[in-house]
Parts: sequence; C-alpha cells; structure tokens
Amino acid sequence: LFVTHSLIHKLTQVIIHRLNKLLPLQASSLVGYWSIALMCLGLDMMLPEEMIKMLKVQGQKNLFTTKEWFEAAGLSMLNLFVFAPMFVVPLWQYAWKDRYFEKWGNTTTISDFDLKTELFNMAIHAVVVDTVFYFTHRLIHYPYLYKRIHKIHHRFKAPVSVASMYAHPIEFVFGNLAGVILGPAITNCHPMTTAFWICLALFTTGGSHSGYKFLGAKSHDHHHQYFDCNFGVGGVWDSVFSTDYESWKAAREKRRLMKQKKKKA
Repeated sequence: LFVTHSLIHKLTQVIIHRLNKLLPLQASSLVGYWSIALMCLGLDMMLPEEMIKMLKVQGQKNLFTTKEWFEAAGLSMLNLFVFAPMFVVPLWQYAWKDRYFEKWGNTTTISDFDLKTELFNMAIHAVVVDTVFYFTHRLIHYPYLYKRIHKIHHRFKAPVSVASMYAHPIEFVFGNLAGVILGPAITNCHPMTTAFWICLALFTTGGSHSGYKFLGAKSHDHHHQYFDCNFGVGGVWDSVFSTDYESWKAAREKRRLMKQKKKKA
C-alpha cells in the first residue's frame, strides 16, 4: 500500500508540474474565448432587432436560447480544460520542451523579443492553422465521420461566438487545437508570441462564429448555412480546391442548369 501511495503521489506531482506549464496558454485561451463571447452576448442582448438583422449574416437566426448558450459554453470549457492538456502535454514533453529551453532558457524578457522574427513566425502559424484546419475539416465531412464526430458542431446552422469550441473532443483536439498549437511548436517562437497567437486565434474563431459581418463571420457562417463550402480559415486552400463560397455557388448553379437540360431532353 505504501508503494502504491508513493507512486500515485509521484504521478500526481508530475501531472501538476506539467499542467502548471500550461497555465499561461490556458489563460490566453480564456481571454481570447471569453472576451469575444461576452462582447457578442452583449451585442445580441442590447442591439435592436432591426440592427441585428442588418449586422448578422443570417439575421436573427444567429440567436441562442439561454439553454443553448450554456450548453455551448460548457462543452467548450470541457474541451479546453480536460481534452486540450491530453494533446498539449505530450507535445510539450516529447517534441517542444528541449528545443524551447535550449533557445529561451528558464526565463525570457522583452529584450529577447525580435519583432521581425516574431511576425515571420506568426505568418507560419497562419499557414499551419489554415492547412491543419482545412484538411481535418474536409475529412470529418465524410459521412461516416460527420455522423459520429462533426455533426455536434453543426448542430447550430447559425452559430454564435460562444459555440466556437462546441465540438466533439476528437474534432476539437485534432482539428481546432492542433492547428493553433502546432505553429508555435514548429517555430519555437517567443513565449509572448505563443500567448498572443493563442489569444488571437480564439478571439478570431469566436468572431467567425458570431454571425456579425464586421467580426469576419460571413465566410464561416456560409459554411454552417450551406455545409459544403468554406472549409478553411484563411481562404487559401478553399481557393486552391474551389471550395470557397463563390466557386461552390457557381458549381451548384452549373449542376442545376445541367439537370434542367436533361429534363428537357
């Protein structure tokens, strides 16, 4: 019993030590997620109906009930605090930690921050997140995976900001989280850049789910509304594979005209 208790104690200490390393990342995630979620909630509650119709891509369809709002927030927090560490801790331990300490040591200061280098790193992060998100997103739209994984996120055809992390844990970890955290792990950027990038990613993701046009929601709102377009976050891969909204709409119209010709024939 003593040996078992000792092993459990040591294991617990290791887990706590690893999770402590995640606290700055989780803090920046919370700031990004809740700042946009609460801001959009305030807009949803205070703006007149006519203004909401004008400002939102799908008008008043982008409004949640209280129950839906708390369900979306609850699953988002479960993903962030329970499932995110399951991916980030091993990534840090086996692929990032040694390179990080070799470059930055135990402490970093603002004097270590080089703006040009970190802007270049941010550009790499943007490419990584668009690539990971696009291809994992396309994958989970296949019927077998959609039914078992991605259907949860598509519960809301007109989402709001708080639902940005409302997803099956598998989708959240390997599609959403991986796209955001792999960039800093690859570039081994300054920790301030990592924190800012995570906060920015969560804020803009919330904006893209908000329904508000001025917060960049048009593209992803079209994805939730029409299902088969706008799979990426940056638009690059959507353009390459003609899955952007305009290309999708043109292809759909072409198919419609072909069906009409066949019927007439």
